[in-house]
Amino acid sequence: VVLCSGKVRWDLVARRDKMGLKGKVAVVALERLYPLPSEELAAVLQRYRHVEDVRFVQDEPENQGGWPFLSAHLPRGVKRHLPDYELRMQLVSREWSSAPS
Repeated sequence: VVLCSGKVRWDLVARRDKMGLKGKVAVVALERLYPLPSEELAAVLQRYRHVEDVRFVQDEPENQGGWPFLSAHLPRGVKRHLPDYELRMQLVSREWSSAPS
């Protein structure tokens, strides 16, 4: 399962389809980051409970974009709606970077 936000979604879908992984890799777009879409995401993840490899992909560096906020708050939010599910995400992004001037 690949979670993402923004236009990177279309890059991921195109790459997944090009690699012949449609039906094997789910691309889930979080278009609203605040307030947390935890209830909606829990409903989607319910279908993928058997999947242990969940990634969050973003264009921004690790210390920017949605990751810092989502990694801290989304697992707890999902757990409120799926008490027996532990959301463990791995990040796919560029390395930490200073803010642009």
